[in-house]
Amino acid sequence: MWVSTPAERIIALYQSDFSLQSFNADEVVLCLTMSAFIGVVGAWIAVNRHISDIELQ
Repeated sequence: MWVSTPAERIIALYQSDFSLQSFNADEVVLCLTMSAFIGVVGAWIAVNRHISDIELQ
């Protein structure tokens, strides 16, 4: 919604037949799943680094 008006202006300037489409349900679930996985992996890396720092002291 936030991008549609500026994008439509640019599309009109270039006289293109390009159109914006929203995500379908499968794509939303995939994005959320990937985001959660990346978050878990990042947290795991951070925790392991902190634990190794504590163990070295």
